[in-house]
Amino acid sequence: MVDILGGLPGGRALEASVNRLAATARNGYEVLTQGGLETGAKPSQFAVVDRSPMYRLRRYFADSSPAPAVDGRPVILLVPPMMVDANVFDVTEDKGAVSVLHRAGIDPWVIDFGSPDREEGGLERNLADHVVAISKAIDRIVAVRGRDVHIGGYSQGGMFCYQVAAYRRSRSIASLVTFGSPVDISAGLPLGAPPALVNKGAEFVADHVFNRFYLPSWMVQRGFEMLNPVKAVRSRIDFVRQLHDRAALLPREDQRRFLEADGWVAYAGPAVADLLKQFVVHNRMLTGGFAIDGDAVSLASITCPVLAFVGKSDQIGRPSAVRGILQAAPSADVYEAQVSAGHFGLVVGSSAGAVTYPTVAAWIAWQEGRGPEPENVAAMQPHDGTDAGVNPVVAGLGGLATVGFVAARDVLDAASGPRPARRRWRAR
Repeated sequence: MVDILGGLPGGRALEASVNRLAATARNGYEVLTQGGLETGAKPSQFAVVDRSPMYRLRRYFADSSPAPAVDGRPVILLVPPMMVDANVFDVTEDKGAVSVLHRAGIDPWVIDFGSPDREEGGLERNLADHVVAISKAIDRIVAVRGRDVHIGGYSQGGMFCYQVAAYRRSRSIASLVTFGSPVDISAGLPLGAPPALVNKGAEFVADHVFNRFYLPSWMVQRGFEMLNPVKAVRSRIDFVRQLHDRAALLPREDQRRFLEADGWVAYAGPAVADLLKQFVVHNRMLTGGFAIDGDAVSLASITCPVLAFVGKSDQIGRPSAVRGILQAAPSADVYEAQVSAGHFGLVVGSSAGAVTYPTVAAWIAWQEGRGPEPENVAAMQPHDGTDAGVNPVVAGLGGLATVGFVAARDVLDAASGPRPARRRWRAR
């Protein structure tokens, strides 16, 4: 701006205020009309190698891949959770999983389940459908590459990886990597919420809500924000306060847009009901006996090496719940890598680009006999019984919500009398 006030008393301060206000207005208008600030970042190139009603199988940087006869690179299949868009592994151009692993000489693939409310039959999907789909994707990659596949999953995607490894008895799986993926659900319950109450609340919701409805993407996003509402509000306030400073906002803008707008997809009702009944009420990730394609499966069948990333301040995949894999898979060599991050920070942002994904690359090199054991990887030890860094206020709210579910169930049961036969809700 031209200096027209500098000669007046207080002119410099007034001019700075005017410039700040103008910058805030420009950037705010761009956010309102475009959904965010333009960073110039471009998504990584990929080709869809296989597709079905359940998934699309992406191969990243396919155009620059060596000819199959001379391609000796290790290969990894990355699995997102159901409620998060598959682009979670490519949020930032230089720090995303696919970019970091590609630069490390690894061939990255991603399975994309799409958004079930936009896919034919998507709202009828259950958990087993996803596990079977991942198993088929592994077979497809093995057919293309002619080698075993490393698999890696974030949050519930990691739970899927454990389940598919058990389902396949580790066939064609070179190693298994998870990011903040709980196994012992009972160990990660909110403070003040006894397991009996949690189980009753989960069973009530599965039977009375998710047999009829699904979770739209906006509700999934709001639900995750409510796990730490103070942090969600603070991040928005900080963003508005810095709207005048575009340079300060741009480094985190892709991450912000993903977490606050672009990164969420709908959650099919039968899948939510499966999750609540099999893995919350019955804790079958730990105890075994979950059903996949008609078979009872246990994580005790896993024999491939396992690396579990533990977020020190993760309030969703709590360290105690993540370390349940040590008990659940006694035949596997289980390792862990600790990262000073929360649940999203494990896979999105600066810690992911600087620590998480370079560690994955080093782990794969070690498993392939191409490098030493990574310094920040250690054999997993039994959990010490405490979850440092977990916010007791947030945990307490979770406990109150659980009690509320139980109270609502009792009221509805008393008011409704004998239950009529349920109708199965179907997508149109």
